[in-house]
Amino acid sequence: MLSLLLASFLTLNAHAAIQGADTRTLVVNARILDPNNPARDLFTYDRVPKARENQLTVTYTYKDPSGSVVAQEQISYTDGKVSAYVVDQMQLGERGGFEVQGNRISFHYTKDGESKTSEETLDEPLVVGDSLVAFIHDHWDDLKEGRSLKVRMPVTDRRETFGFKFEREPDSMLDGKAVHSFKFSASSFFVRMAVKPLHIFLSASEKKPLVKITGRVFPKVKRDGKWEDLDTVSLFR
Repeated sequence: MLSLLLASFLTLNAHAAIQGADTRTLVVNARILDPNNPARDLFTYDRVPKARENQLTVTYTYKDPSGSVVAQEQISYTDGKVSAYVVDQMQLGERGGFEVQGNRISFHYTKDGESKTSEETLDEPLVVGDSLVAFIHDHWDDLKEGRSLKVRMPVTDRRETFGFKFEREPDSMLDGKAVHSFKFSASSFFVRMAVKPLHIFLSASEKKPLVKITGRVFPKVKRDGKWEDLDTVSLFR
């Protein structure tokens, strides 16, 4: 259920630093760890942006320890807003994406050789994993005051969006440094049963860079012959 809900959720450690102002130029290399053996890498991935005038395209490439590409994502922005998304989930042999025009989002997805489409109207802001931190920065005052902010998260394999919300959590310490903490969770009780909340940590320094996220990552792991979702931590190089 909701196998591609991740939509490029980033899971980072305290050495990572993604800031909203960096998104047009920031190239990232990361390690996705085995939750049962943190010394073992399950996957690596790269974030590569290409900017031109009012357009930004961000590509994520995920690889297994042998160096084989297991999945790719491409997120397109126009004037700072998500305008298109394409995913190639090579582990599953599935491909899909969406386009946004005005307040309409159009999905397409191909699975087992069968392609399906759908459309819906967006009545709340749309976010993907790559835009989570920018959304927090843009709505910092509201979140700081304790307001819960609703958004829509696209789920390409389901060809629909789901409601999520940002909430501020108590500040805490991470590796001896102060951090601001936020929770990103599904609005629906039934979706929360399938997908655990993301916990997002931003440095308490002036620019508030992202330092850590715990939760769902994009690649899957195979257990007993079946592909399963993975909740863990990724570390940036």
